[in-house]
Amino acid sequence: MKTNLKFFLISVFYLFFTLFVVKDVQALTTYHYSDTATEHALIVANGLCDLSDKCTGAPSACFNNESIGVTNCGEACKGGGTWSKYAYDNCYNGERFGECVAEYQYNDRVCSTGDKCLAGETGLRAGSCTCGVYGASTYKYCCSATGVAEACTAAGVLQDPYPPPEGQCPGGYIIDGTRVRSSNCTPLVSCAPDTSNPPNPYTQCGQTGGCTNNYAANHTVSITRNLCTDTTFTYSCTDQGIIPGQCTTPPPPPSSSTRRRRSLW
Repeated sequence: MKTNLKFFLISVFYLFFTLFVVKDVQALTTYHYSDTATEHALIVANGLCDLSDKCTGAPSACFNNESIGVTNCGEACKGGGTWSKYAYDNCYNGERFGECVAEYQYNDRVCSTGDKCLAGETGLRAGSCTCGVYGASTYKYCCSATGVAEACTAAGVLQDPYPPPEGQCPGGYIIDGTRVRSSNCTPLVSCAPDTSNPPNPYTQCGQTGGCTNNYAANHTVSITRNLCTDTTFTYSCTDQGIIPGQCTTPPPPPSSSTRRRRSLW
C-alpha cells in the first residue's frame, strides 16, 4: 500500500514538473553576443544546455546596423555591437536555474544599404549589407536645378564605419525604371520669345502658324513664336476674334454678264 502511494506521489510530482516547471524552464531563453574569442570561450565553459531543444527558435544569424535591433539586412539582434553580424553557435547553461543562453559569436561587418558616393562621381551607386560590395556603376545621376551634372556629397548622410561613404545628390537626380541610365543629365528646356523673328507677336488669319487649336478663317490670331534652349520652337496663340478689315472676305466683283441700263439718249 505504501509502495503504491509512493509511486502515485512520484507520478504526480513528475507530471507537475513536466507540465509546469519544464515549460517555464524552456521559456527562460536569453541571448549572449561574444565579440572576441576569449569572451566566447568563457561562455562555452559553462557547458551545453541540459535540454537540446531549448534554443531551437534562435535564428542562425542576426544583424545590427546603426543601432542595436535596427537592421534591413535580416533578423535583428537583441544585443551585440553596431554594424555587426553575429552567427548562432550553440546554447549553454545560464547562471539561473533552467536558463538557456543562446550564444552568438561575432561573424562579420555589416554595412549600410544607403547609396554610395565615390569621390569625383556625379552620381550614386547602390549600397549593400556586405561591406565592399556595391553597385558597379552609378544608377542615380545628380543634377542641378538647371539640369547640369554635379558631384554627389556625403554631407548630411548617416555613415557606416567602412568605405566608401554614403552619399546623396545635393540638388536632385534622374533615374529610369530599370535603375540604370546610360547618359548624363538632360538639360531642362526653357523657352523665350524669339527676338530674331520680328514682329513678335504677329498676327495672321485662321489656324496656321504652329497653333494647336483650330481657329476660324475669318478670325485674327495673335501668335508669339518662342525659341527654346534645345533649338526647337513653340508657339503661343491667342484668338482675337473677328476684327473688321483684317480677316473678312471682300464681296465678289460684279459679274460681266450683268446688263447695263439702256441709255435713253
